[in-house]
Amino acid sequence: MPSYENDTEFVKVLIHYAKLCQDPLKEFQFACECRVGREMAMFWMSWTWFAEKAKDYRLTLKLFEQSLTCVKGEKMTVVKERFACFKLRMRDLGIDLYSLRNDVKEKVQTTQTPHSRRSSKMHKVSYTEIRDFHVALAL
Repeated sequence: MPSYENDTEFVKVLIHYAKLCQDPLKEFQFACECRVGREMAMFWMSWTWFAEKAKDYRLTLKLFEQSLTCVKGEKMTVVKERFACFKLRMRDLGIDLYSLRNDVKEKVQTTQTPHSRRSSKMHKVSYTEIRDFHVALAL
């Protein structure tokens, strides 16, 4: 998928698709393994949002740290601001980031694996839903 690696419209569709799936985190993992959106703040911030929403704070921390190395350019400011907000939310919840960091030392998997790792219980998206979403993006 080299032509879609950092395509903004493709990543927007991916984010919307992940939102419709039962396990959006697996969809983001699969996209990352395919190198889709890895240099885009939008991709990483969406993934961190889904991870935090699932209360997987370890994964959220890993994703923020990984995004700091992958995102380049002016969007790095967005990543740093969101990471600072995440740290404040964790402090307010009484969660120590140091303990999260010590529990898991490996980075997010970024190697390509077989497609069989994708969720088998995905929401079926109709052609009409995709078309309507694409039209909404154009507005």
